[in-house]
Amino acid sequence: MDIKLINYEDEHQRYIEYWEKQGEMFKFPGNTRLSKLYMIKFEGKIVGCTWLTELDLSKPEAILGVYLGERNYSEKGLGQYVVKLVLNKAFNEFSYSKLSLHVQEKNKKAVNCYKKCGFKKVKDYPLNSSGDSGDIIYEMSLSRSKFKR
Repeated sequence: MDIKLINYEDEHQRYIEYWEKQGEMFKFPGNTRLSKLYMIKFEGKIVGCTWLTELDLSKPEAILGVYLGERNYSEKGLGQYVVKLVLNKAFNEFSYSKLSLHVQEKNKKAVNCYKKCGFKKVKDYPLNSSGDSGDIIYEMSLSRSKFKR
């Protein structure tokens, strides 16, 4: 599969802004500490992005985010391939001991992708603090010791 993670550069901001305007992507977490941000390049085209966010600099842990912005590239197996590339970097290159992520329960394809990559559901909670939307968020995690290349 011709897929690469390329380092984010300022010229890539236009992709993120476009995906945000489409309403497909939540406001990009630009106000958090992104330790690494990559653009996903498939067959020569930028189709999404992935990032690792460090919340507590005293712990070797990060939050994983993945977004495939180009809808016509979904259901091609890219998600699992991208997650495995990022996991390999996170655990082997950056020496994180644990990665976590948040995914909506109703996003069954993403939940299944993360499970296939070794993530386990840790807890779930309502999408909003009042709990009245009915939408549930899963927190999933994977430790380096459980990671299978």
